Amino acid sequence: MEPLFFSTGQVARQLGTTLANVRALCDAHAIKAETTPGGHLRVAAAEVARLKRDGLPPLPRPLPTESGPLARDGRVPRGSSFLLAPPSGEVIDSAEEVVRLENEVKSLGLLRQKEEQTDWFRAREEREAERRTRQREAEQRRQAEVAAEQRRQAWKAYWVGYALGRIPSNAPESVRLDVYQAVDDTLTNLEPTQPGSLTQRLVEAAIDRALAPWRSAVQKEACIREACEDWNLAWDMKHDRAWKARMYEAASAAVGRLRAGASLAEVDAAARQAIVPLVREFEHQRAWAEVIASVIGELPAANAAEVEEGKEQVQKALSELPVGASRREMERVRDRVLESIRGRIAARLNAKMREDVLDYFTWRLPSGMSQDDQAEALAEAREEIAKLPVGTPKGEIEKARDGVITEYKEEHERKEAKERLIEAGLGEIYGYVQRLEQDWEFDKSTWSLSEELKPAIREALEEELEGDEPREEVVKRVRRLVRQELDL
Repeated sequence: MEPLFFSTGQVARQLGTTLANVRALCDAHAIKAETTPGGHLRVAAAEVARLKRDGLPPLPRPLPTESGPLARDGRVPRGSSFLLAPPSGEVIDSAEEVVRLENEVKSLGLLRQKEEQTDWFRAREEREAERRTRQREAEQRRQAEVAAEQRRQAWKAYWVGYALGRIPSNAPESVRLDVYQAVDDTLTNLEPTQPGSLTQRLVEAAIDRALAPWRSAVQKEACIREACEDWNLAWDMKHDRAWKARMYEAASAAVGRLRAGASLAEVDAAARQAIVPLVREFEHQRAWAEVIASVIGELPAANAAEVEEGKEQVQKALSELPVGASRREMERVRDRVLESIRGRIAARLNAKMREDVLDYFTWRLPSGMSQDDQAEALAEAREEIAKLPVGTPKGEIEKARDGVITEYKEEHERKEAKERLIEAGLGEIYGYVQRLEQDWEFDKSTWSLSEELKPAIREALEEELEGDEPREEVVKRVRRLVRQELDL
């Protein structure tokens, strides 16, 4: 029979001591121990029994040396007062002379250091006096500069306030910023000592220059507004938000293309000419309004959304016709556009019938099936039904639906059978580990080791099992996997 061994932790618990004490006794060979290939200490059961009977031996210590402070190589350590031989009188006299000379050298060095320190303090006082003089002069210059800057800021604030007071009250805030910037740039190149009349003329010129773009924009906006609100225009066109926006956009674009410095007459003419095509377009659209209204009669089976879509598409198609198209041409366009909607109405009714076939689909699936699997089954059934051509009888559609349901039922049953086998296999781990402990030593408890093995074995079983294997085969696989995970 092979001898049994204990780990150092198990030995410590059995002998009522610490793990560190057991390891120290093993390192000192006071306890006989073996070393595993992995570097771990193991104590034979017979040695443990002896220690229980005789008690733990004391931890051996090295003996201190009896000689002086010699190092391991026999030399005298640095700083030791250990003498190699008795001192002589000649040696003592020589040592006293050396001490006297050293004291004289130290005295001369101290005198030199005193002179050097005195010179250093004297130079420092001179540098400090120069620094205070420079600082006083710099402060005087700074105060003069501050006073000059304060006078300049007061002068600048007066003319900026003058300029802001000349801005019209209806000007936007951005114009005020432009005026401020223009005046500020002008004042930057001027001095407060210049004559006030010259400064005033330059500031007013800067104000006019900054206000010029805004004044021009106001005049152009007035011309655009008058053109878009002319009394000759149709009332519906002037008061329709969309048409009004288009007229303003067209007139603004035309005015924006004019050369810089164009006269007000040129601006007015450009704005009015820009809205003429829109007026013709409006009158044309009003002419075919009756054609659009007839859409509802052309789509008897349509719902409200489809009727509205038909109107929008007909209106879009008619808007592409040239101005002056005949009523007959408009009706042909209407019929061509509505043809696709009629086809979609027929397809919608067919799709409604197919969706009715899928009503309560998930109720026909197994109750234990997950929501993800139910959603996947429904998507697959919808995909299979979509493959059927339009016009397929309802019975054929139901047959395709039932085929998917049968397939997922069988798959669900296989999954449940597989899960039962896996759970049964995992239940064998604990008992099998108990049997292995009769022949093998593990560092963990049976329950902890079993729980640690379960995730890896579950993953392996999920890959290997199909769900129809005999229970005995699953038990064999579990035992094989346990030995494999424990490297036995």
